[in-house]
Amino acid sequence: MIHRWLEWLKLARNALRLAAAVVIFGGLITAGCVWWSADRLEKQGGEEDELGVDSPLDSRQVAWKIEYAGGKPALLMQDLKPWFHGKGLAKTVVIGSVLVATGLFLLTVRRED
Repeated sequence: MIHRWLEWLKLARNALRLAAAVVIFGGLITAGCVWWSADRLEKQGGEEDELGVDSPLDSRQVAWKIEYAGGKPALLMQDLKPWFHGKGLAKTVVIGSVLVATGLFLLTVRRED
């Protein structure tokens, strides 16, 4: 009975290590593709500020309009937009995949008590 348990535990550890490797490599490849496409868009001139904010006064007016139309959640989403758009998205994918892969790998580490 114990032998089966140890065998299953060894398989689970190997599966988690494989999952960690898949997550890190998949995340890095995805982030590279996102970075490359965002860079290509910037070179073509497709990455422009759609709100056209020039001065701090305009920025406050735009923020007020966004808050008025969609409330605080819309304002929060506007503030978080750089994290989920263009090269910022690539950085977010890298950080997320590294954190998830690290967590999966740490689950496989034996603790000697």
